Amino acid sequence: MGEVTRTPLGSLLCCVNEGKEGAPHLLLEAHLDQIGFIVTRVEEGFLRFSKVGGIDARWLPATPVVIHAEKGDYPGIVTSVPPHLAGDGADHSIKIENLLIDTGFTAETAAKLFAPGDIVTFGSRHVGIISDKRNRDGIPYLIHNGGQPRREEDALLRCHRNHPISGHFRWNGGTETN
Repeated sequence: MGEVTRTPLGSLLCCVNEGKEGAPHLLLEAHLDQIGFIVTRVEEGFLRFSKVGGIDARWLPATPVVIHAEKGDYPGIVTSVPPHLAGDGADHSIKIENLLIDTGFTAETAAKLFAPGDIVTFGSRHVGIISDKRNRDGIPYLIHNGGQPRREEDALLRCHRNHPISGHFRWNGGTETN
């Protein structure tokens, strides 16, 4: 069928049915590693971060991520400072240095959970719904609204351990729409 060889770094090179001389070739490529981010600073419950790999910052806002900290994995979402609060407003282009990861935690709790060097990867599973109500440790309450009576519960970390959560939304309890 073909030939398979492994490089010193662990990549696989596969040659399948080379075909006729001069015929077009097809290349299938994949990463040996995973692109993501690294935490550079903790600020008031938010995380500053840098890229690990080639990432276009323009599509990052509102992206669910997972922060891999010493005490476990925590969901977050990439956010930015709104343009009207960002200063003089001269440059509103999206740059990594202007983005933050919203952890959903208070500044005090985030400072205990996260540190520079923590790895951040893209989230890909369930997106939990949380409220602004928090327990005494600053952890947001989880909103249940599917297949059961709607209620808020102090269950975010318990649910996160059993069912990975990769992001969150905030609900203000209102019914008005824009």
